[in-house]
Amino acid sequence: MPDAVIFGAGGLGRDVVDICDAAESSGDTDLNLIGFVDEDASLHGQTMMDRPILGGLDWLRERAGTDLRVLLAIGSPATRRKLKLLIDDIGVEFGSINHPTVTTTPYVASGRGVIVAPGATLMSGANLGDFSYVNVHAIVGHDVVLENFSNIGPGVTLSGGIRIREGADIGAGASIIQYLDIGEWSVVAAGAAVVNNVPANTLVAGVPAVVKRENPLGWHEA
Repeated sequence: MPDAVIFGAGGLGRDVVDICDAAESSGDTDLNLIGFVDEDASLHGQTMMDRPILGGLDWLRERAGTDLRVLLAIGSPATRRKLKLLIDDIGVEFGSINHPTVTTTPYVASGRGVIVAPGATLMSGANLGDFSYVNVHAIVGHDVVLENFSNIGPGVTLSGGIRIREGADIGAGASIIQYLDIGEWSVVAAGAAVVNNVPANTLVAGVPAVVKRENPLGWHEA
């Protein structure tokens, strides 16, 4: 059973502890959670939820090439991507985990570094890309594709056949009707009702959702 650490000693990190503990209790994980890592040096040596905050990227560098796994508990898709690239360079592997209350089927595909929170529903044909995060009670309909680094907020409803492009961030309680395309690095505001395709690098909001802001190409790399 490989040891695992959660990267991110914040609110989402605490959520991932709960996911890990529940999965361990039910026998649904092969990871042994040993603590947190975080780049905030003021947290190092403290404990959170009875787990030590062990260090930051330097702590990971000392464990390059070991059997350690990292769970990325970072809410921002852009920040998650940056950290993934840094940790890949270090040479430490990533882990994935589902809460045992997730409703799923054998016909769901899931990539590297995926985390799925309590009460989520994953329907047949769904495909969860690398480092996607599905939050509590979200519904991922049949044949939905979540590309890498996509973020699905609490209570989101994704009807069948939707494609969520890389880095798109779907806010809490948003609903998206079937067979739409949500552009890469776009943001769907909380509570939005999306009835049209969403262009890349935009923020949409409202009922029905409309474009409220356009971000420059590559903004997520800044």
